[in-house]
Amino acid sequence: MPRIKMYTCFTDSHKEMFERYFQPSVPDSFELFPTQFEQECTTGEYHSDGWIQAVSRKVEVILGAIESVRNDDGPDYFVFSDCDIQFFSDLSGHIHELMQTYDFIAMDDNFYCTGFMGIHANDHAKFMWEWIGEHLAEYGCDQPAGNGFLKLHRKAHRAKKYLPRFMLPAKYRQHLMIPQMRVGMFPRIEYFNHMHLGTEPSEWDPNSPITFTDEQLGKMRMMHANFTMGIQNKIKLLEIVGEQKRRFDSHNASTGSTERAELRRA
Repeated sequence: MPRIKMYTCFTDSHKEMFERYFQPSVPDSFELFPTQFEQECTTGEYHSDGWIQAVSRKVEVILGAIESVRNDDGPDYFVFSDCDIQFFSDLSGHIHELMQTYDFIAMDDNFYCTGFMGIHANDHAKFMWEWIGEHLAEYGCDQPAGNGFLKLHRKAHRAKKYLPRFMLPAKYRQHLMIPQMRVGMFPRIEYFNHMHLGTEPSEWDPNSPITFTDEQLGKMRMMHANFTMGIQNKIKLLEIVGEQKRRFDSHNASTGSTERAELRRA
């Protein structure tokens, strides 16, 4: 299967996460397209000065990816990932399987998390991300804007079942120019953030230990250090979770080798 294109963007504030955790962990089955922008957001933290300008660059990258991928010979979808993410396994096969069903799929944070997404490069995606770009100032970020778009999109297609199109508001008729999008969410523990444990506060406390069951560690394909304020706290969270996952995988690998050797001797 051809490599899946993966897009990300970052500024100096996030460069350490990109270089230490994100880039080295990207599986070889993905073709990475990173973009570094100037530091328009003064701290790189959520809703600090320059945040809207920084987020608008992300929208530009996604719109550019849609045009690039839809004109390629490879898969007709791509992945966008924030760089406060690290990967623990080759998840390309799973994403390929999911993208046969969905036009758009994102992490499940009780809403669609735009920090990690699978996107079909089609007219649906172009309409969605142009709409998000136009409404960034209203919503304050691409994530609430994206969720606002999907909510409106569902309402419009539901409303057309009950009313003739000419009676619908203009904002609904705009959404009816394309078929209803097939939208999904990645499985929680597999595509992980600390909220998925159900034991952690909404904003991670750096002094709070995080513990996993073996079953949870065994399922984890990747992690996203969101719901975490401050760049250094994100780095600390990436380190803590990553170390536990690596120890688990290393122990399982050595245990498996021992079990196979014992079977051969038997």
